[in-house]
Parts: sequence; structure tokens; C-alpha cells
Amino acid sequence: MPKCLFFPLLFVFLLQSCGENPVSEKTEKPPVQETKIKPETKTEPEVIFHEPEEELVLFDMWSPDETTKSGFISLSDIDPLSENEDSLAIPDVSSWLYDEAKYFKLDAEYRKRFLARTKISENDRVFIYNYSSDLLVSVPVKELKVVVYLSVYVDEREAPFSQMDYHIGFEVNWNLLKGFDTEYFAYTLVSVGKENPFTKGQMKPMKWKKMDVKSFPLAKMSGKNKARVKKLTVGKTTAYSYTRDSLSYFMREMFEKESPVSRCVVVLNNQTDQLVFERIYEESEGTGLAPLNGTNSGFDGVNQWSGQLFKNRPPVLFGFQYYSFGCPEISFLKKGVQDVYINCDNRH
Repeated sequence: MPKCLFFPLLFVFLLQSCGENPVSEKTEKPPVQETKIKPETKTEPEVIFHEPEEELVLFDMWSPDETTKSGFISLSDIDPLSENEDSLAIPDVSSWLYDEAKYFKLDAEYRKRFLARTKISENDRVFIYNYSSDLLVSVPVKELKVVVYLSVYVDEREAPFSQMDYHIGFEVNWNLLKGFDTEYFAYTLVSVGKENPFTKGQMKPMKWKKMDVKSFPLAKMSGKNKARVKKLTVGKTTAYSYTRDSLSYFMREMFEKESPVSRCVVVLNNQTDQLVFERIYEESEGTGLAPLNGTNSGFDGVNQWSGQLFKNRPPVLFGFQYYSFGCPEISFLKKGVQDVYINCDNRH
């Protein structure tokens, strides 16, 4: 392009540009809009529980005979007895006197068989925990006797006795159980293994307070359980509540005439209002309703408990039923976690 044309065109271009975008001496700032800060919603962080390596297996404890001055832990519920002569649980007692046969200590050979059947090592320990008095005792297996007791449901006239007629387990001398209720061993749980599964100082009795039945959170229950509660509600109903930490517990009892025959329990998270646990308990041939803490003038004991009973596992609750058949369970306050049953060797 010739130089004589370049400069006039450049002048025209600059002039147009300035006309399209005039520069004002005063530039107004846009108004500042107030930003509303939403209040922070507090949500409880989810607690992650790491499943322990050992399976949780629990037993109860009792005193079958005061003369021995010992507590007894029956492991018969997990002892797979065999009729094979080389693996019998006890020696032949057919020629023994009744007093000799109703209770005795297993010798080294039968002790070895017992430990092999129950998959217990001499290097394991027996952990005995009273969650009411918060007492924990740990005893090496190798320091305990393995003994057998003839069942109270077996009569002397039924001799000769078979291995099926006996409770088999560990004997713990009262000297090791100072502070425990050695008559009934109430509130006592036992575990056998390498690690103590119990958490101390976290279990508390549930203190129920009466509430308006209309305030019971029935709407939070699943459709199936909600329908069942409505079907069971044919007469008088009462409701109670209990709060501990971040959880609210609600209990509703359904009556026939003047006696409660069923109850439902709902547990909600205080901060999220989410359902944590729901269960219906009903009377049956083998179960009855345990009196509620602090609500029955004829009962001053403690049945319902909640708290962190086990290490690395969700909190628990239990104590709503009595059992004439079967054994009681402990329920976890987390959806999808199965109950753990206490091996109680309940015979009839």
C-alpha cells in the first residue's frame, strides 16, 4: 500500500474507535449488594467403626454350686460334641457314684479335646466384665480348670449319663472375682480370645420419662413395623423417652387389659433426626417383657442399658425382654449390624 494512503486510513480508524467507546471522566461504581450468610447446619460426623479381627462371641456366667466357691462359664453352646470314641468330651462315667459324676474336672487329655473343639488356645485369655460396677477381670486360659456339671434337668435315676447331659466350661475361683455378684453374676458378660473386646465406663442405665403418646415418632418407623404397631394397639398405650448424648430413645407400650403385652423402641439421631434403630418386642411362650427402669413400683432393679459396650463397634442397647427359652441378644445402634446373642446354655 502506498504510504500516502496509510496515514489517512489510520486516522479514520482511530476516530471511529473513539466514537464507539467514549471515555467518561466519572465512572459510577455498581452498588454493592449485601451478601446474606446462611447459618451453618451442624451435622454429626459419621463415626466409622473398623471391624475387629476377632468375631464377637459372648457367654454368661453363673454359680452352679456354692461348695466350689467358683463361677462357671459354660461353653457348651459352641462345643460341637461328637459320638466318635476318639473325640468324646468326657470319660466313661457309667461306673461312677452319682456324687462323683455330677461334677468333675477334665484331665489333660479331655481338656485338650475340649480346647480343640472350641478352637481356644491355652494362650488365650478369659475376659469377664461387669458393666454395672465397671469391673473387668482378665485370666489366662492356661490358669483355669475345665470342668463339667451335670444338668439340673437330668435326674440321678437317668444314669448312666452321656456327654450330652453335661455343661462343659471354665471354672473361675471367687478369689479372682472380688466385687462381682457371685450369687447370680448379674450384669456380667464373658469373652474368650486374645484381645479384650469390652470398653469400660460407657454403659449407663436408661432412665425413662413418661411422654405424650401422640409425640411418639411412629412416622419414623418402617411401613411394616408401623402397621404392626397399629395392629397391636387395641387398648391402653403408654410412651416413654430417654436422651443420652446425640441419641433420643422412645418406647411405646401396648396393653391388653392392665398388662403390657408388646412394646416398640425407636432411636433417633438428635442432630439429623434420622432413624437409627427400631424394634418391636412381643410376649410369647419363651419371652416376656422386662419391667422398665424406674417406672414400676414393684421393681427397683435395672434392665435396660445403652452405651459403648464394645471396642470399635457401634453403641448398643438391650434389656427389654426376659427369656425362658433361648438366650438374650444385644442390639447395635447402627442399621445393618446384626444382633449378637449371649451364649447362655439355656436347657429344659
